[in-house]
Amino acid sequence: MVTLNGNPIEKGVITFIPAGKGASAGAKIESGKFIIPKQNGPSPGDYRVEIDSSVPTGKQILSTDGETMEDEFENSIPPKFNRLTELTVTLKTGNNQHLFDLETD
Repeated sequence: MVTLNGNPIEKGVITFIPAGKGASAGAKIESGKFIIPKQNGPSPGDYRVEIDSSVPTGKQILSTDGETMEDEFENSIPPKFNRLTELTVTLKTGNNQHLFDLETD
Protein backbone atom coordinates (compact mmCIF):
# COMPACT_ATOMS: atom_id res chain seq x y z
CA MET A 1 0.00 0.00 0.00
CA VAL A 2 1.25 3.49 -0.86
CA THR A 3 -0.25 6.60 0.72
CA LEU A 4 0.60 10.30 0.63
CA ASN A 5 -0.42 12.23 3.75
CA GLY A 6 -2.73 9.36 4.68
CA ASN A 7 -4.49 9.14 1.31
CA PRO A 8 -3.94 6.28 -1.16
CA ILE A 9 -2.04 7.32 -4.28
CA GLU A 10 -4.59 6.98 -7.07
CA LYS A 11 -2.16 6.29 -9.92
CA GLY A 12 1.58 6.02 -9.98
CA VAL A 13 4.63 3.82 -10.29
CA ILE A 14 6.81 2.16 -7.65
CA THR A 15 10.34 0.98 -8.46
CA PHE A 16 12.66 -1.19 -6.36
CA ILE A 17 16.34 -0.55 -7.15
CA PRO A 18 18.85 -3.04 -5.69
CA ALA A 19 21.49 -1.75 -3.30
CA GLY A 20 24.01 -4.09 -4.96
CA LYS A 21 23.89 -6.17 -8.09
CA GLY A 22 20.63 -7.32 -9.59
CA ALA A 23 17.73 -6.10 -11.63
CA SER A 24 15.27 -3.39 -10.71
CA ALA A 25 11.58 -4.26 -10.49
CA GLY A 26 8.50 -2.11 -10.49
CA ALA A 27 4.75 -1.94 -10.77
CA LYS A 28 1.87 0.42 -11.36
CA ILE A 29 0.13 1.84 -8.32
CA GLU A 30 -3.67 1.97 -8.50
CA SER A 31 -5.78 3.20 -5.57
CA GLY A 32 -2.71 2.87 -3.35
CA LYS A 33 -2.11 -0.78 -4.20
CA PHE A 34 0.62 -2.47 -6.21
CA ILE A 35 1.49 -6.07 -6.99
CA ILE A 36 4.72 -7.40 -8.46
CA PRO A 37 4.27 -11.02 -9.57
CA LYS A 38 6.91 -13.34 -8.15
CA GLN A 39 8.27 -14.16 -11.64
CA ASN A 40 8.78 -10.42 -12.30
CA GLY A 41 9.68 -9.48 -8.78
CA PRO A 42 12.91 -8.52 -7.16
CA SER A 43 15.13 -11.09 -5.46
CA PRO A 44 15.51 -11.02 -1.68
CA GLY A 45 17.79 -8.22 -0.53
CA ASP A 46 18.06 -4.50 0.18
CA TYR A 47 16.46 -1.96 -2.16
CA ARG A 48 15.98 1.76 -2.62
CA VAL A 49 12.35 2.55 -3.38
CA GLU A 50 11.24 5.28 -5.79
CA ILE A 51 7.60 6.36 -6.04
CA ASP A 52 6.22 8.62 -8.78
CA SER A 53 2.72 9.93 -9.50
CA SER A 54 2.09 12.37 -12.35
CA VAL A 55 -0.91 14.69 -12.07
CA PRO A 56 -2.14 17.33 -14.53
CA THR A 57 -1.21 20.93 -13.71
CA GLY A 58 -4.18 22.35 -15.60
CA LYS A 59 -1.84 24.00 -18.10
CA GLN A 60 -1.20 23.26 -21.77
CA ILE A 61 2.32 23.03 -23.17
CA LEU A 62 3.76 22.62 -26.66
CA SER A 63 4.20 18.93 -27.47
CA THR A 64 7.51 17.45 -28.57
CA ASP A 65 6.39 17.62 -32.21
CA GLY A 66 6.43 21.41 -31.82
CA GLU A 67 3.01 21.77 -33.44
CA THR A 68 0.30 20.71 -31.02
CA MET A 69 -0.58 21.48 -27.42
CA GLU A 70 -0.85 18.84 -24.72
CA ASP A 71 -1.60 18.67 -21.01
CA GLU A 72 1.29 19.43 -18.69
CA PHE A 73 1.94 16.99 -15.84
CA GLU A 74 4.03 17.22 -12.69
CA ASN A 75 5.11 14.68 -10.10
CA SER A 76 2.89 15.01 -7.02
CA ILE A 77 5.40 13.04 -4.95
CA PRO A 78 8.28 14.99 -3.35
CA PRO A 79 11.80 14.22 -4.68
CA LYS A 80 12.82 12.62 -1.36
CA PHE A 81 10.55 9.71 -2.32
CA ASN A 82 11.71 9.35 -5.96
CA ARG A 83 14.86 10.68 -7.63
CA LEU A 84 16.37 11.68 -4.24
CA THR A 85 14.72 8.81 -2.40
CA GLU A 86 15.22 8.22 1.29
CA LEU A 87 13.08 5.08 1.19
CA THR A 88 14.69 1.68 1.66
CA VAL A 89 13.29 -1.80 2.20
CA THR A 90 14.64 -5.29 2.80
CA LEU A 91 12.75 -7.94 0.84
CA LYS A 92 12.70 -11.49 2.14
CA THR A 93 12.02 -14.81 0.41
CA GLY A 94 8.29 -15.39 -0.14
CA ASN A 95 5.47 -12.86 -0.04
CA ASN A 96 6.29 -9.36 1.14
CA GLN A 97 3.80 -6.70 2.16
CA HIS A 98 4.91 -3.15 2.84
CA LEU A 99 3.14 0.08 3.69
CA PHE A 100 4.80 3.17 2.25
CA ASP A 101 3.10 5.98 4.21
CA LEU A 102 4.64 9.10 2.67
CA GLU A 103 4.33 12.39 4.56
CA THR A 104 5.12 15.82 3.13
CA ASP A 105 6.61 18.49 5.36
